[in-house]
Amino acid sequence: MKSRFGGKFGKKHCTLTEAGAVIADIAHKCVHITRVIHGVITLSRGSSSGSRHVKIRRDGYALKVSVTAGSSNQVMYVYAKDLDAATTYIAERARKEDFLVTV
Repeated sequence: MKSRFGGKFGKKHCTLTEAGAVIADIAHKCVHITRVIHGVITLSRGSSSGSRHVKIRRDGYALKVSVTAGSSNQVMYVYAKDLDAATTYIAERARKEDFLVTV
Protein backbone atom coordinates (compact mmCIF):
# COMPACT_ATOMS: atom_id res chain seq x y z
CA MET A 1 0.00 0.00 0.00
CA LYS A 2 1.14 3.52 -0.80
CA SER A 3 0.35 6.82 0.91
CA ARG A 4 -0.18 10.26 -0.57
CA PHE A 5 -0.98 13.53 1.20
CA GLY A 6 -1.04 17.27 0.58
CA GLY A 7 -1.34 19.13 -2.68
CA LYS A 8 -4.26 17.93 -4.78
CA PHE A 9 -5.04 14.94 -2.57
CA GLY A 10 -8.33 15.39 -0.77
CA LYS A 11 -7.54 14.23 2.73
CA LYS A 12 -4.59 14.60 5.07
CA HIS A 13 -3.60 11.00 4.43
CA CYS A 14 -4.79 8.50 1.87
CA THR A 15 -3.92 4.88 1.31
CA LEU A 16 -3.71 3.65 -2.25
CA THR A 17 -3.04 0.34 -3.93
CA GLU A 18 0.17 0.05 -5.96
CA ALA A 19 -1.76 0.60 -9.21
CA GLY A 20 -3.91 3.32 -7.62
CA ALA A 21 -0.76 5.20 -6.61
CA VAL A 22 0.47 5.20 -10.21
CA ILE A 23 -2.82 6.67 -11.47
CA ALA A 24 -3.02 9.16 -8.58
CA ASP A 25 0.50 10.38 -9.39
CA ILE A 26 -0.47 10.79 -13.05
CA ALA A 27 -3.55 12.80 -12.03
CA HIS A 28 -1.53 14.91 -9.60
CA LYS A 29 0.75 16.09 -12.45
CA CYS A 30 -2.10 17.24 -14.71
CA VAL A 31 -2.63 21.03 -14.73
CA HIS A 32 -6.38 20.63 -15.37
CA ILE A 33 -6.98 18.52 -12.27
CA THR A 34 -7.73 20.33 -9.02
CA ARG A 35 -8.50 17.49 -6.59
CA VAL A 36 -7.99 13.73 -6.24
CA ILE A 37 -10.19 11.94 -3.70
CA HIS A 38 -9.38 8.29 -2.98
CA GLY A 39 -11.99 5.66 -2.30
CA VAL A 40 -12.18 2.41 -0.40
CA ILE A 41 -9.97 -0.49 -1.50
CA THR A 42 -11.97 -3.62 -2.22
CA LEU A 43 -10.83 -7.15 -2.92
CA SER A 44 -12.68 -9.22 -5.45
CA ARG A 45 -13.10 -12.95 -5.34
CA GLY A 46 -11.54 -14.97 -8.10
CA SER A 47 -8.22 -15.02 -9.81
CA SER A 48 -5.57 -12.42 -9.22
CA SER A 49 -4.26 -12.10 -12.75
CA GLY A 50 -1.50 -9.63 -13.45
CA SER A 51 -3.44 -7.26 -15.73
CA ARG A 52 -3.99 -3.65 -14.69
CA HIS A 53 -7.10 -1.84 -15.84
CA VAL A 54 -8.37 1.74 -15.56
CA LYS A 55 -11.95 2.74 -16.26
CA ILE A 56 -12.65 6.48 -16.56
CA ARG A 57 -16.16 7.91 -16.71
CA ARG A 58 -17.92 11.14 -15.88
CA ASP A 59 -19.84 11.29 -12.64
CA GLY A 60 -21.46 14.71 -12.35
CA TYR A 61 -18.72 17.33 -12.03
CA ALA A 62 -15.97 14.76 -11.52
CA LEU A 63 -14.34 11.77 -13.14
CA LYS A 64 -14.85 8.41 -11.51
CA VAL A 65 -11.63 6.49 -12.03
CA SER A 66 -11.73 2.77 -11.19
CA VAL A 67 -8.32 1.13 -10.93
CA THR A 68 -8.11 -2.67 -10.91
CA ALA A 69 -4.91 -4.68 -10.52
CA GLY A 70 -5.00 -8.35 -9.69
CA SER A 71 -7.75 -8.89 -7.16
CA SER A 72 -7.79 -5.34 -5.72
CA ASN A 73 -9.98 -2.50 -6.90
CA GLN A 74 -9.92 1.17 -5.91
CA VAL A 75 -12.15 4.03 -6.99
CA MET A 76 -10.92 7.63 -7.09
CA TYR A 77 -12.86 10.78 -7.84
CA VAL A 78 -10.92 13.34 -9.84
CA TYR A 79 -12.13 16.92 -10.04
CA ALA A 80 -10.91 19.09 -12.90
CA LYS A 81 -11.45 22.42 -14.62
CA ASP A 82 -11.66 20.62 -17.99
CA LEU A 83 -12.93 17.04 -17.67
CA ASP A 84 -12.25 16.13 -21.30
CA ALA A 85 -8.62 17.27 -21.12
CA ALA A 86 -8.17 15.47 -17.79
CA THR A 87 -9.63 12.25 -19.23
CA THR A 88 -7.29 12.39 -22.21
CA TYR A 89 -4.28 13.13 -19.99
CA ILE A 90 -4.94 10.24 -17.60
CA ALA A 91 -5.77 7.79 -20.40
CA GLU A 92 -2.65 8.53 -22.46
CA ARG A 93 -0.26 8.29 -19.53
CA ALA A 94 -1.96 5.19 -18.09
CA ARG A 95 -1.47 3.41 -21.42
CA LYS A 96 2.24 4.29 -21.28
CA GLU A 97 2.33 2.58 -17.85
CA ASP A 98 0.84 -0.60 -19.38
CA PHE A 99 -2.72 -0.19 -18.13
CA LEU A 100 -5.70 -1.28 -20.20
CA VAL A 101 -7.86 1.87 -20.41
CA THR A 102 -11.61 2.13 -20.89
CA VAL A 103 -13.09 5.59 -21.40
